[in-house]
Amino acid sequence: MSDFAHLLAAAEPGLSWEAGEFMSEYTANRQATIEAVFESDPVAVAILKFVQDRHGD
Repeated sequence: MSDFAHLLAAAEPGLSWEAGEFMSEYTANRQATIEAVFESDPVAVAILKFVQDRHGD
């Protein structure tokens, strides 16, 4: 994926995208995917809740 990201970032001017636009969207998409996967794991959610309850976050 690193090669893909570098290639698309380099191609931004040729695709009429603003500088940094691809990486911004790519990063947001990765974060949304991580959150969706995490939230679909009941064990991970339970551990997070336990830690938050114990530490008051």
